[in-house]
Amino acid sequence: MIKLIATDLDGTLLNSQGKLSKNTLDVIERLKELKIPIVIASGRTSSEILKMAKQLSMEDYSEGYIISYNGVVTAKTMPYQVIEEKFLDSETAHLIIDFLIKNHFKIHVFTPGHIYVSHDIEYTLKDESERENNSIRIDLNQFKIEESIYKILVFDEIHKLDQIKTEVPPKLLEKAHVFKSHNQLLEFVSIEGSKGDALERLIQRLNMIPEEVMAFGDEENDISMLKSVGFGVAMGNAKPLVKENAKLITLSNDFDGVAEIINYYVLEKDR
Repeated sequence: MIKLIATDLDGTLLNSQGKLSKNTLDVIERLKELKIPIVIASGRTSSEILKMAKQLSMEDYSEGYIISYNGVVTAKTMPYQVIEEKFLDSETAHLIIDFLIKNHFKIHVFTPGHIYVSHDIEYTLKDESERENNSIRIDLNQFKIEESIYKILVFDEIHKLDQIKTEVPPKLLEKAHVFKSHNQLLEFVSIEGSKGDALERLIQRLNMIPEEVMAFGDEENDISMLKSVGFGVAMGNAKPLVKENAKLITLSNDFDGVAEIINYYVLEKDR
């Protein structure tokens, strides 16, 4: 019996236009009626996820949770309360920054209050006004970030990211997870900060077992989450590697793949 649903946002719960379909909204409402815990797990910031969660009325749902920054922060939605944070340790974070700068990458550094970006960056993540408003351009060769760091992100060409990912020093891989959350996004988070790590700890906190949990995803950063539960589901539009690590493949995000599986396996609709 499935007692908790965890889902990624972009490319999974949201369609290609970044919207929630009526079918998806209806299914989420039904889960809420049954008091089934719902976890939104995304690489987005906490405030970005909360904005999206408002469309699901998660701020009024006592069994709602968010996992943000790809597993770094876990919070309850009502009342809003941070359950845990997993920062990159300072030494590792600055070694990663040095490694990326020496390899001529422009970076985004996420802290609880700001997003620091390379002073000479050509393009930033401007899809959200909040990100743009909180971004601070600095020369990372000259300025050391003293704040705690959630994650470090590189936004660049696919082939460059695929190459540099293979060149990350082993000593950094001992302290940080490195993964792609999109074709053009490479991210570094705490070794305890993946979506899978965060979800495992939340499952334990709620006195559940992995076999009682269903999770959905489409990108490389979702693999740890799909593997951490009893019922990992890859979207039809998921990357091949994600599908290889899932127990089931559903329809694409443009055909309500999440709703389709929940309706059949959890709500037992049309059986």
